[in-house]
Amino acid sequence: MKTYKFILLLILFVSCKHPKDQFLDDFGLFINDTEANYDQYSDTEFKIVEINFIEFKEQETDLKDYFSESEQKRIKEYHNRFRKVKIKRDPLNNLLEIFN
Repeated sequence: MKTYKFILLLILFVSCKHPKDQFLDDFGLFINDTEANYDQYSDTEFKIVEINFIEFKEQETDLKDYFSESEQKRIKEYHNRFRKVKIKRDPLNNLLEIFN
């Protein structure tokens, strides 16, 4: 009986993630998916992707006090990768982004 309780507690402990960790995982998956599929998105679909990116930025603002320095660097890299995707997708409308 004790082993069942231990296993149950272990599963519960492992399955609980801090919201910032879940955010980092979800944001990374979002960026990877966007990089892999940006050229297949219609204009409407890419607008939805941009809205999702804005939502991630809002979540980031809410959680900013919890991120370590290395996590902040990782998030900055995600932002740069998204910016590159936007430029690749539509270079003419993102001329200013190219020079930043």
